[in-house]
Amino acid sequence: DPVGFEGSQLQFMACPGPGERSNTRCTDTCFGKTYDKRLIGREFETMEEVKKGHQLVQWYGSKEWFEARNIKRSDVGTVDYPVPRRRIAANKKPAQPSKKLEMTQEENLGKENIGNNSNIEIPQN
Repeated sequence: DPVGFEGSQLQFMACPGPGERSNTRCTDTCFGKTYDKRLIGREFETMEEVKKGHQLVQWYGSKEWFEARNIKRSDVGTVDYPVPRRRIAANKKPAQPSKKLEMTQEENLGKENIGNNSNIEIPQN
Protein backbone atom coordinates (compact mmCIF):
# COMPACT_ATOMS: atom_id res chain seq x y z
CA ASP A 1 0.00 0.00 0.00
CA PRO A 2 1.82 3.15 -1.17
CA VAL A 3 -0.31 5.52 0.95
CA GLY A 4 1.77 7.49 3.40
CA PHE A 5 5.04 7.27 1.45
CA GLU A 6 5.99 10.72 0.21
CA GLY A 7 6.68 10.77 -3.52
CA SER A 8 4.71 7.61 -4.27
CA GLN A 9 2.73 8.00 -7.49
CA LEU A 10 1.17 4.53 -7.76
CA GLN A 11 -1.55 5.36 -5.28
CA PHE A 12 -2.89 7.91 -7.77
CA MET A 13 -2.59 5.98 -11.05
CA ALA A 14 -5.90 5.18 -12.71
CA CYS A 15 -6.54 2.44 -15.24
CA PRO A 16 -6.76 3.87 -18.77
CA GLY A 17 -10.20 3.77 -20.34
CA PRO A 18 -11.20 2.07 -23.60
CA GLY A 19 -9.97 5.00 -25.74
CA GLU A 20 -6.69 5.46 -23.86
CA ARG A 21 -3.35 3.68 -23.44
CA SER A 22 -0.97 3.08 -20.54
CA ASN A 23 2.14 5.20 -20.28
CA THR A 24 3.80 3.18 -17.48
CA ARG A 25 4.73 -0.45 -16.93
CA CYS A 26 6.18 -2.52 -14.12
CA THR A 27 9.67 -3.92 -14.47
CA ASP A 28 11.12 -7.17 -13.17
CA THR A 29 12.98 -5.23 -10.48
CA CYS A 30 11.49 -6.02 -7.08
CA PHE A 31 12.73 -5.36 -3.58
CA GLY A 32 11.79 -6.89 -0.24
CA LYS A 33 10.29 -10.31 0.40
CA THR A 34 6.62 -11.12 -0.19
CA TYR A 35 5.63 -11.48 3.47
CA ASP A 36 8.16 -9.02 4.88
CA LYS A 37 6.70 -6.59 7.44
CA ARG A 38 8.96 -3.81 6.14
CA LEU A 39 8.70 -1.94 2.86
CA ILE A 40 8.46 -4.10 -0.27
CA GLY A 41 7.76 -3.06 -3.82
CA ARG A 42 8.25 -3.24 -7.53
CA GLU A 43 9.85 -0.74 -9.84
CA PHE A 44 7.71 1.01 -12.47
CA GLU A 45 8.91 3.01 -15.45
CA THR A 46 7.37 5.32 -18.02
CA MET A 47 7.10 3.98 -21.58
CA GLU A 48 7.09 7.41 -23.21
CA GLU A 49 7.68 11.04 -22.35
CA VAL A 50 4.99 12.29 -19.94
CA LYS A 51 4.29 15.98 -20.33
CA LYS A 52 3.83 18.17 -17.28
CA GLY A 53 0.21 18.05 -16.11
CA HIS A 54 -0.53 14.72 -17.83
CA GLN A 55 -1.61 11.66 -15.85
CA LEU A 56 0.43 8.55 -15.19
CA VAL A 57 -1.85 5.57 -15.94
CA GLN A 58 -1.35 1.83 -15.48
CA TRP A 59 -3.41 -0.97 -17.02
CA TYR A 60 -4.83 -3.02 -14.13
CA GLY A 61 -4.69 -6.18 -16.20
CA SER A 62 -8.27 -7.39 -16.40
CA LYS A 63 -11.54 -6.21 -17.90
CA GLU A 64 -13.15 -8.86 -15.71
CA TRP A 65 -12.17 -6.94 -12.55
CA PHE A 66 -14.47 -4.10 -13.62
CA GLU A 67 -17.23 -6.44 -14.83
CA ALA A 68 -17.25 -8.41 -11.55
CA ARG A 69 -17.89 -5.16 -9.67
CA ASN A 70 -20.44 -3.91 -12.19
CA ILE A 71 -18.23 -0.91 -12.97
CA LYS A 72 -18.44 0.56 -16.46
CA ARG A 73 -14.96 1.41 -17.75
CA SER A 74 -14.63 4.92 -19.08
CA ASP A 75 -11.83 7.20 -20.21
CA VAL A 76 -10.13 8.88 -17.25
CA GLY A 77 -8.36 11.74 -19.05
CA THR A 78 -9.68 15.28 -18.65
CA VAL A 79 -8.98 18.55 -20.43
CA ASP A 80 -6.80 19.68 -17.50
CA TYR A 81 -5.14 16.28 -16.89
CA PRO A 82 -4.98 14.35 -20.19
CA VAL A 83 -4.13 10.69 -20.76
CA PRO A 84 -2.50 9.34 -23.95
CA ARG A 85 -5.10 8.33 -26.53
CA ARG A 86 -5.11 4.83 -27.98
CA ARG A 87 -3.21 4.67 -31.27
CA ILE A 88 -5.02 3.44 -34.38
CA ALA A 89 -2.86 2.38 -37.31
CA ALA A 90 -3.74 4.06 -40.62
CA ASN A 91 -4.29 0.71 -42.36
CA LYS A 92 -6.09 -0.94 -39.45
CA LYS A 93 -9.84 -1.36 -39.29
CA PRO A 94 -11.55 -0.24 -36.07
CA ALA A 95 -11.68 -3.01 -33.47
CA GLN A 96 -14.59 -5.39 -33.84
CA PRO A 97 -16.31 -6.96 -30.86
CA SER A 98 -15.10 -10.48 -30.25
CA LYS A 99 -17.14 -13.52 -29.45
CA LYS A 100 -15.91 -16.05 -26.95
CA LEU A 101 -15.75 -19.70 -27.90
CA GLU A 102 -15.87 -22.20 -25.06
CA MET A 103 -13.84 -25.36 -25.54
CA THR A 104 -13.57 -28.34 -23.26
CA GLN A 105 -10.11 -29.60 -22.37
CA GLU A 106 -10.70 -32.65 -24.60
CA GLU A 107 -11.52 -30.41 -27.59
CA ASN A 108 -8.48 -28.31 -26.78
CA LEU A 109 -6.01 -31.23 -26.78
CA GLY A 110 -4.00 -31.47 -29.96
CA LYS A 111 -4.82 -27.95 -31.17
CA GLU A 112 -1.66 -26.13 -32.26
CA ASN A 113 -0.73 -22.86 -30.52
CA ILE A 114 -3.67 -23.09 -28.13
CA GLY A 115 -2.08 -24.80 -25.13
CA ASN A 116 -4.39 -25.43 -22.19
CA ASN A 117 -6.64 -22.40 -22.71
CA SER A 118 -10.29 -23.23 -22.29
CA ASN A 119 -11.51 -19.79 -23.36
CA ILE A 120 -10.40 -18.44 -26.70
CA GLU A 121 -11.40 -15.09 -28.11
CA ILE A 122 -11.96 -15.06 -31.87
CA PRO A 123 -12.51 -11.70 -33.63
CA GLN A 124 -15.74 -11.49 -35.59
CA ASN A 125 -15.31 -10.88 -39.33
